[in-house]
Amino acid sequence: MIQILKSIKYQHILIIIVVILGLGLLKARKEIIYQKNEKERQEDNFNNLLLLLDSINTVPSVPASLAATSITTTTFTLDWTASTDSGNGVWKYTIYRNGLAHMEVYTNTASITGVPAGTSNTWTIIAEDRDRNVSAASSGLVVAQSDTQAPTEPTSLVASDITDTSF
Repeated sequence: MIQILKSIKYQHILIIIVVILGLGLLKARKEIIYQKNEKERQEDNFNNLLLLLDSINTVPSVPASLAATSITTTTFTLDWTASTDSGNGVWKYTIYRNGLAHMEVYTNTASITGVPAGTSNTWTIIAEDRDRNVSAASSGLVVAQSDTQAPTEPTSLVASDITDTSF
């Protein structure tokens, strides 16, 4: 072994040292790049998670511009500007009559039926997204259901115990 080392020229030894050092530096550089890439991947994953959590916790916009059309004594059509949601989108709307849930719909229009004639009711709407986040209630819309039907005539009227001053 010593004989082999003596026969190797100094130039060869320098080349071997440079190659060994170069390989070591190359491996160290690859490890630094790998660690840097891994850190960037972790930061990207974290940022994506924050975006996802933000979209899950985002509430839909408040339904707006409520309008009643085709009003009859017991029915009408309720329309409004659709809500928006930056997360998974608006899923449904709950329509409230005087603060109590009346019905649920999946579009921004509803045919309201079964309203007692001759009543005046305040209608509000709440939007809900697929993550179960709910908007604030819309402004109330008062809709008056007219009672246009005259009462029936009384029939078979009978008076009893009639006196000069009363009956």
